[in-house]
Amino acid sequence: ISILPDTALWWETRPLWILVLYVALIPTALLFSIFERLPRPKEAPIPSALRLVGGAALLCLGIALIAMFGFGGGPKYFGYGAFALVILGAAVSGLLPRFRNAR
Repeated sequence: ISILPDTALWWETRPLWILVLYVALIPTALLFSIFERLPRPKEAPIPSALRLVGGAALLCLGIALIAMFGFGGGPKYFGYGAFALVILGAAVSGLLPRFRNAR
């Protein structure tokens, strides 16, 4: 069955789609929430504000580009560059364990 966008039937199915997304999101969020609760090692230094802001800016730019163009959209290899910005931002801000002690 094909539902045309912006028809009455399309709008009537929106609550169902939102429910389906919640059913998928809640277990996934609970599964990955353990990574958000990992304690920072006591010997690990807290990154500087400049490093945190710079890393957050790179990470947000990468996510925004992926959201805007999709992965594989835009110019050739554009999605890989946007994904690399996300990884670089995470590394710069100290979110990746291997780069936490770098200054």
